[in-house]
Formats: sequence, C-alpha cells, structure tokens
Amino acid sequence: KSKGNYLTFIDPDDFVSRDTYCLNMNILLADESIDILQYPIARYWNQTIDKFNVTEQTIEDKEELLGIWWRGDVISFSMCNKIFKRELFRNITFSEGKLSEDTELVSILYKCVNKFFISNKGLYHYRVREDSQTYKYTFHTHLCLFQAHYKIYTELIKYNSLKGHKAIAFNRLLRR
Repeated sequence: KSKGNYLTFIDPDDFVSRDTYCLNMNILLADESIDILQYPIARYWNQTIDKFNVTEQTIEDKEELLGIWWRGDVISFSMCNKIFKRELFRNITFSEGKLSEDTELVSILYKCVNKFFISNKGLYHYRVREDSQTYKYTFHTHLCLFQAHYKIYTELIKYNSLKGHKAIAFNRLLRR
C-alpha cells in the first residue's frame, strides 16, 4: 500500500539513528539509478555491541552482487538496514508464515537490482534477543532457513565464477 518512491523496514524492537534517513535519502536523490542502499548496522547481544566498519562502494554486476550478498560479510541478509526503490517490490512479496523471509528474498531481489550502494552513513540498531522467534530453533525454523538457502543455492549454481560460494552454500543446506 506504499505510495512513496522508496521503502524501508524496521523491526518493532529496533531503532534507527536520528539522521540515518536524511543522510541516505540525500545519496538516493543525488543518484536515482541506485535501486538499493544499505547503511551500517550495529547488533546488540546482551551487553555486547558488534558494529561493522563499512566502506562505501557501488555494486552493479548481478553475479558479483549475489556472491557478496551470499557471504553476508558486506551485505547483510536483513531487509532492515536498507532503503529500496519501491518499484523493486512491484511483483515481489514476503512469504507469509515463514521465518527468514528476508533471506529468501535475496534469490529474487538481486536479479532486479542494477545498482546497489553501500553507504557508511547512519546506523540501524538491531537488538538480538534470545527469546525472539528468529533464535528459537524449531523444525519450522530450520525448514524455513533450508528453503531460503536452497533458493539462493539454485541461483549460485548458475554462475561458474561463484564456485567457491557453491561449496559453502551446499554446506549451509546440509546443516539445516
């Protein structure tokens, strides 16, 4: 039902630093060819905070984007530290009743993206709670993760240059 040109997502127990959207929307408005902009994320594990240092970069090759996104070290699977062009979601929806629905979307979204920009501005504050649904490993949780990683794996095997990623992807499937 969104009517704006851009979408972003925030989990109900997280928050975004005050200037995050202003700083990053300035980047998007200056370069309207950017389809997805990712900004830094800090994860709060009880009393520990993990903040990733970010180097600004642009990724325009779909194969490279899939490989980087798959590794999860530069581009996170989370939808919450990103701003998307709304038009990317014209025919894409989250799977209802599934966990890891954002991970599953990687296998679809990367094909629609012509330009992915990693910003070093702003901050998404992600609270990791041991009692959250994400960290309760049930059969349903494992099945959802398996299905999400399987969809990514089926994309990875299409590219010869991503052979190293295929072995890791297959290993993740087996662990699920």
